Amino acid sequence: MSDTDSSLVSVVGECRGADLDKRTYLPGLVLRAKCPKCGDWMERDMADDYLSYPVVGERSAYAMCCDCDHEINFGVIVHLTLEVVP
Repeated sequence: MSDTDSSLVSVVGECRGADLDKRTYLPGLVLRAKCPKCGDWMERDMADDYLSYPVVGERSAYAMCCDCDHEINFGVIVHLTLEVVP
């Protein structure tokens, strides 16, 4: 597994809510990355796909390139925010 150049990765959209669980779906977000091995672009629609056992503060998204079977590390980190509301 190799890390993907962060300039080749994008997060598109805005999360519309999520529950941190062993399978964490993030509806509204799409992860896109260019495979560093073959150059093909891939997407993970996080409404249909999920983060497996995400840990706050650690890299959480990986995928296999459909063209060359290279494992891609999207290099995204889950952050958790706690906010006081009136």
